[in-house]
Order: sequence, then structure tokens, then C-alpha cells
Amino acid sequence: MRRCDLRSGYVVEYRNGDRRMVIGRRLWGQVEGGCALDEFRSDLTDKDGCKSMDIMKVWTRLLLIPKDFAHIKEPDWTRESTIKILVDDKEIILSAETTENIRKELG
Repeated sequence: MRRCDLRSGYVVEYRNGDRRMVIGRRLWGQVEGGCALDEFRSDLTDKDGCKSMDIMKVWTRLLLIPKDFAHIKEPDWTRESTIKILVDDKEIILSAETTENIRKELG
């Protein structure tokens, strides 16, 4: 999922667990004012490097706007956890999907 994929009506969840709804080019919560989508990189990480504000989950198929975002079910997209390591001067990104590629590259 990329920032350009976000549409009005989608709900996002930050790493810190807070949820917001996309309305136009802003993210709106139930209490606070909105923040601009431009405050995020294209990979949905916070431009200021604040990890707790990285977008980790996205819900795309909500039929009705919920009264409480906490009660919506499984997300349609979840950020995969990754770890970057250096091996023989090569940067390798570890994730569940790259295990086979790592074996080939190091093999």
C-alpha cells in the first residue's frame, strides 16, 4: 500500500494504535483535528521519523462510517515487519517474504 492508494473513506491505524479516517487529503480522528497525508512518505512512514505515527494498517471496505473505529474488523492491508542488516557490505532486508531470497543471496 502506498500513500497515493489511500482514498476517502479508508481507515488507517498508526503504530501507536490510534485510528484515523481518510477524508480528501487529510486523516481525521474522532477527537483531534486532521493531519495532511503529505506528512507521510509514499511508503506510509512519518516524514519526521516519528515511528509511532507510521501507518501500519489500512481498512478499505467500510460500508458505513463506524461510531468507534476500535470496533472494525480485520484490516485489508498490514505493514510487514522488516529488519535491515549488513552482511559482507550488503544491506539485506529481513522479512517473512524474503527468507528464501536471503538464502539465495548468502548461499
